[in-house]
Amino acid sequence: MYLTYAEYTSLGGTASESDFIGFELRARKRIDYLTLERVKDFAGNDFKRLVFELIEMYRKAAERDGNVAGYSNDGVSVSYVSPEAAKADFDAKADELIRSVTGNLCYRGLGNV
Repeated sequence: MYLTYAEYTSLGGTASESDFIGFELRARKRIDYLTLERVKDFAGNDFKRLVFELIEMYRKAAERDGNVAGYSNDGVSVSYVSPEAAKADFDAKADELIRSVTGNLCYRGLGNV
């Protein structure tokens, strides 16, 4: 575990402990995937903050309803982002966040971007 629930809440996290467990696992697996598990010994506030931010991204994505892209009030029209586009956008943001902290430890095509 890269971030404990106590550390998460001390940073301002609001997910329940049961939700946190799943979000932390997803964040950890994403980091491990992109870095080929080369961050196992990372420590420090920047890395903890990275894990926190990823958990918050997963939490907010889980709370969104239907990936609304835009709406208008008078004509009552709503447009949605496709699930594929929403996932691609999420992955790009998560990958950039991970790369910003781990730098050249990213090996899945991100290290030299």
